Amino acid sequence: MAGEPLDAVKDAARRTYTIVKANIQLLDDAGLFRFAHLSTFTTELGKPITTDLFNVAAMQERVLAQPTDLTEGFIFMNALAFWFEVLGSLCNWVLGTSEWLVLFHILFAFAVGYVLYWLVVHAEGKDYKLVAIGLYVLYSIMNAISAVRQAWLVVPAIFLSLKTIASLSCAYYAFRIREHSAYALLRPRHVWQWDDDPQQTGKWVQYADEHHAALDSALAAGTRSITLGKYTIDFAEMTQTKTATGFKRAIRRQQVDDPAA
Repeated sequence: MAGEPLDAVKDAARRTYTIVKANIQLLDDAGLFRFAHLSTFTTELGKPITTDLFNVAAMQERVLAQPTDLTEGFIFMNALAFWFEVLGSLCNWVLGTSEWLVLFHILFAFAVGYVLYWLVVHAEGKDYKLVAIGLYVLYSIMNAISAVRQAWLVVPAIFLSLKTIASLSCAYYAFRIREHSAYALLRPRHVWQWDDDPQQTGKWVQYADEHHAALDSALAAGTRSITLGKYTIDFAEMTQTKTATGFKRAIRRQQVDDPAA
């Protein structure tokens, strides 16, 4: 009788180990531990280090998840969240925090940033992105609590607050990318294209997948025109006009199974 509780604990430990091992293998098969993904993530951490950081309009577009390329915008904001952690941790180090604790926070932020990046950018399937959304919200709450706790330090709290905003922005990006992925699977068999040849010889280029939903929604709503990144799309004239130059190209909505598409 005395050994029964111990046997139950051992049995529970074995089951837990089996489940954890199976999930790690699943993630390994899906590519989480693939060096190429980690290497790409590390390289892309440099994306926010541009003059766009000082461009109010560009930053507003990125924070609100409204860039032309959702994936690029997500990568930018995810990397920015990491750098806010680095800056906040370095401020804490200057204020007397142990260098080992600072290093731990930076490495933890790197690991979290990579896992979330992989879930949104590389992992296949909507469920992975749904997990990413939940983790980003949880991560944002943790950062917000830390910002409040460190409010008296002022500068580190500011960086933590900015990291919270960046993380919430990433959650919204993950949501939009997930929705567009679902749309790509369910949308009717047609594509939007723009004419790449001003001589009208029929060289048509397909819009990015994430633009199809926006174009279809606007057309269905009876909208005359919409702004798509640097261009204005006019559904009445079926043209694309570059805002900066006024240069126009023809556009079309073409059936995929049409040989001319």
